[in-house]
Amino acid sequence: MYLFAAGGGKFKGKDYGTWCAEQEVHKLYSINGEGQQVLNYNHPHLKLVADSGGHIFNKGSDGINPLGHERESDPPDPKKYLEEVFIPWVYKFKDISCTIFELDIYGHLPIDTIDGVFRELSSIKGKFQFVRCFHPLGIDGDYSLRTLKKWVSEGQDYIAISNSSDTCYHDIFKITTPNNVRLHGLALTGTSVLSKYPFFSADSSNALVTPFKSGTVVLDSGKNISIGAALDERSLNYILYRDFESRLVQSIKMFKEAEGFYTRLWESRGIIWK
Repeated sequence: MYLFAAGGGKFKGKDYGTWCAEQEVHKLYSINGEGQQVLNYNHPHLKLVADSGGHIFNKGSDGINPLGHERESDPPDPKKYLEEVFIPWVYKFKDISCTIFELDIYGHLPIDTIDGVFRELSSIKGKFQFVRCFHPLGIDGDYSLRTLKKWVSEGQDYIAISNSSDTCYHDIFKITTPNNVRLHGLALTGTSVLSKYPFFSADSSNALVTPFKSGTVVLDSGKNISIGAALDERSLNYILYRDFESRLVQSIKMFKEAEGFYTRLWESRGIIWK
């Protein structure tokens, strides 16, 4: 499977995507504020995702910034964001080899509008793949999965889902797996999910957030100890800043190791995605 590192920022003058690429970790950027990074991405041997930025419309949404999670300001007007931000960026990305997730703000925009945008943007000739995002209650108003079944019957072979589907993961995979439909987990990298269901890909900000807010700190020796233990030995300033680079690299490496673990796990169960 493929794990994509979400989040952004620069550290020592180097974009977070470059830090990830040095450890062979795939990258996800949000069109909300990170569109230029998609255009500048220059690691063709790795996979790239451009997320719609739809999470900013969620009530109480957390946004990802260089310091991890921080409360977003009030979201923009949905129609204005669609027409002035999302659609123009997609056209700019048309010659970039990447995956673009649709603007899945069901409840903020009419379903007919989102469907129409999908038809328009997926018809663009280019190097990207435009992917639908399924949220059962937001689209169908229930857990019948009728829209998912429709998308599969229409030939959609790569679909994103989130924890809004957590009560029906089993039924979703019963529909998608026999039809060789790949599923992406939006912000889904928990072991309880990825070890139980054969996702093709998933994304998370964990590799970026962990060095700032994890319960452990990596010392210069490479040893992991609890923040409590570190406080007995060193200052808080050391924990948060002095050793940040080594902790960031270690966190990204662990993210890559997780990708390998889940890939091998599902290969041992007979699931091999290409």
